[in-house]
Amino acid sequence: MTNIDDLQSLIDQQAHTAFDSKFDNDWDLENDDARLAFQALKNTDEFKKFRDAMIKQYKGQITDDFLHKIENIKEIIKQAGE
Repeated sequence: MTNIDDLQSLIDQQAHTAFDSKFDNDWDLENDDARLAFQALKNTDEFKKFRDAMIKQYKGQITDDFLHKIENIKEIIKQAGE
């Protein structure tokens, strides 16, 4: 059984992966100007703030989804016992 630190670490990793797959990947930008502009954008404080805010949001969504699933499992167990 996993402890709370492991669970929080898994949620954190999943949030980072969700952000990276959506916003922080190296898109197939065939235009060198677009690729360079995106790389410059990724190095700004604004992008870092955006990244932190989105990861926080993803963590909240992942946690809510997890808790909802636990509630569903508890309800199924309760119904099975009746």
